[in-house]
Amino acid sequence: MLSGKKRSPKTSKIPSPGANGDKICFLDVDGVLHSYFARNDSQLFNRSCMRRLKRIVDETGCKIVLSSSWRKTPQGKTAVNQQLRSNSIPSIIGCTRVRYDEYQRHEDILDWIEKNPTERWIAIDDLPMPQLREHYIQTAPDVGLTDAAVHQAIRVLNK
Repeated sequence: MLSGKKRSPKTSKIPSPGANGDKICFLDVDGVLHSYFARNDSQLFNRSCMRRLKRIVDETGCKIVLSSSWRKTPQGKTAVNQQLRSNSIPSIIGCTRVRYDEYQRHEDILDWIEKNPTERWIAIDDLPMPQLREHYIQTAPDVGLTDAAVHQAIRVLNK
């Protein structure tokens, strides 16, 4: 440093997900892709729920961010990605932050949006999140993703 000026390291700016106007789907798993009350592997990732999620992705081009408690472990994320791929749905592009209270999941979603701005997003969850207003797509915990929720999700993302 002969000139006395500090050189800044060269960095290539990689756009963050959402930064280019991507449509984002924050995805819960239990109570969305299968009944919240599923107790064995054969009850997980219900075929009808997976078809409904595929319809949302196909008709909107949205990318999936995992907001479920399944995001907490590498095994959980791997299992979700395997199920997505086996149903011809692209893998997740990321996860919301992991904190102590799953009942404050809406805060983790809003944190992700703040860090990766996008206007077209939804959060599909069986946990009530009125704080997310029109972006929140509620499912029936005992059955998961319904046709009515699919229609609402497509409408919100394709506005």
